[in-house]
Amino acid sequence: MVKKSLTQHQTGFVSITVALIMMIIITLLIFSYSLVARREQRLALDRRLSSQAYYAAESGINKIRSDLNNGRPVSNTSTCAAVDIDAANAIQNTCLLVDNNPNSLLFDPVTTSQSKIVKINTLNANGSNAPGRLEFYWQPNNNPTSFSNSTPGTFPSSATYSVLRISLTKLTNGTFTRDTLFDNTATAFLYPSTNAETPAAVNFNASDQGIIVQGNCDSSRSTDFYCKATITLTNNSASQFLLKLSSIY
Repeated sequence: MVKKSLTQHQTGFVSITVALIMMIIITLLIFSYSLVARREQRLALDRRLSSQAYYAAESGINKIRSDLNNGRPVSNTSTCAAVDIDAANAIQNTCLLVDNNPNSLLFDPVTTSQSKIVKINTLNANGSNAPGRLEFYWQPNNNPTSFSNSTPGTFPSSATYSVLRISLTKLTNGTFTRDTLFDNTATAFLYPSTNAETPAAVNFNASDQGIIVQGNCDSSRSTDFYCKATITLTNNSASQFLLKLSSIY
């Protein structure tokens, strides 16, 4: 009698298993690629929207700045209501705040090599010249808590105390010459001290320039800046000025 042995071939099962594994791997790769593609698409959209928002904000600010520099009227805006920039093309600012009469101006930084120049208007609510009183608050970048108690006249030798120089030029009608520029510019030095503040009058003439105004510095002052000096403007017949602020240390 002849016996036959039966051999079970598993080649087909192995092929199916390998095929399933490959399909799973390919599916995962496709899914991962789809996630990456969607993320990149979203990032590209975010970058485009961010750029649009940035340039829209810049355009709104530059539009108002251009109007102010060219003497065009700009209304006060205290809420984020839509304001037409170009009504014909349906272009609007959605949130641009404008304050034509700020109580304070902040400049940072003011250094020996980086002055700040700003146009200021001293008209009061009635449209006439304001009294002409300006208050300055400042302190060095290293934020000291001690200050010089020297008498003004000799500037401190240390840069710690940050003496400021201000130049205020009246904007008047007519052409500026060298003489009229001297006659319409007042220069003063704001001197930090622990002594009491001494407000000083600043004159617009060529013979009375470079006065030293003693400011009071107190590290416990409630404002953001420890030093304060006050000037008053004499023989003032202007309502608009250019203020240049710099540090001599």
